[in-house]
Amino acid sequence: MSILEVSKSIIEEALKIGFDEAACKTVSIRRVMAKFSGEPTITQSWIDICTYLYLARDGRITLCEYRTSDIDVVRRRLTDLCRSAKLIEASPIYAPLPKPYGIKPLRLVDEKIVDLVEGRRDLIDYAWRMVDEASSEEAENYAGVLSASLSSKALATSRGVELHEDSTEFECYLRAFSGDGAGQWAYGGRRLDEHSVMEVGRKAGMYAYLSKNAELIEPGVYDVVLSPMIVGNLVNIVGDMASALQVYLGLSFFSRFKPGDRIASEAVSIYDDGVSDSLPRSTGFDDEGVPTRITAIISEGVFENLLHNSKTAFKFNTESTGNAGWVKPEPWNLRFKPGDLKEDELPSTLGEGLILTNNWYTRLQSYVEGSFSTVARDATFIVKGGKVEKAVKGLRVTGRLHELLSSVEYSTDRCYQIKWWEVETPVLAPYILVRGVRISRPT
Repeated sequence: MSILEVSKSIIEEALKIGFDEAACKTVSIRRVMAKFSGEPTITQSWIDICTYLYLARDGRITLCEYRTSDIDVVRRRLTDLCRSAKLIEASPIYAPLPKPYGIKPLRLVDEKIVDLVEGRRDLIDYAWRMVDEASSEEAENYAGVLSASLSSKALATSRGVELHEDSTEFECYLRAFSGDGAGQWAYGGRRLDEHSVMEVGRKAGMYAYLSKNAELIEPGVYDVVLSPMIVGNLVNIVGDMASALQVYLGLSFFSRFKPGDRIASEAVSIYDDGVSDSLPRSTGFDDEGVPTRITAIISEGVFENLLHNSKTAFKFNTESTGNAGWVKPEPWNLRFKPGDLKEDELPSTLGEGLILTNNWYTRLQSYVEGSFSTVARDATFIVKGGKVEKAVKGLRVTGRLHELLSSVEYSTDRCYQIKWWEVETPVLAPYILVRGVRISRPT
């Protein structure tokens, strides 16, 4: 039985036992992964099969997830779920599942990645290429991960939606070390871009070598350049806060503004892109069977749109943007519009300030205010007189998201496809130059 037939059969059973509405998404993923520390050493491969259920009765919504290949286990649970549905409160933002749309299929399968998953190519070869590129930049040690996957997704709903989609994904990141210096880079895509994979090793190795013998500097307010790794991390927070449910719950700085308000500089345009054929989470349809699209969240500094599923769209008196998420609307991929600046012009344009290449431990002190802090990790440099002077360390960036976005002066003309565990939603990100950023020390 195909996974679409599996989803359809579960819908039929759910309606038969008393649910008013049902949706079932079944996903099968074949994945191969290589991990390395010092040298590529571990390769793993496995298959995940997961069934996701949306069940509604009298406006009461039940969501479940089952990681099993035994579909009878899921069917047997439906009766208990129907019984327990009587005990929960009706959703304050309930709306019926949408009717079927005409969905244009996306071409999301790269045969190079299929060959990796099925063993006709060796993933370790790409790990060695990354390591060789890092070594060519004088890196001495390495750690990282590469993974390739082939996914099959099927969605059926009680409104008559019946959809199927296959896709591939490739993700890698490498952290390189040279003496006491460290650098990192990452890449994620629907397709295996060998140039970008090699560039991960090259940039990580370069930053590791250049960041040796880093020194402490005084906290203060600095002009800064943020790399695509950091831009990706911060834009993830912006994309998450653009979810209409986050705004409804008071967990977003967007709740302080309305569409049409200026919340960033003209250099900032951020889009959700569900239809890209290169970014890793692209798809032709969301979890309700609504076609995905490109949605402007911020356009030239102006707040344009929130991201909606059918329920938040009903609550906000608008239409779905194709971003369901049964629990909440979510971005698919995020794009930061590039500017005109060349990467080699960054130090001279910055003049005096800091270049930060990586970060972690990003935390929000206030969702409504957008107050955040994040710790600079790996290569960081101080620039004086338009030239990189030396490597520095021990820095934390603090501020408010909309104030940081309002202080963006330039972005580079090239963007990078960033995805790794600090950038879970893929971001097509440039380097950006931001004036007047507060820098403190981690404690």
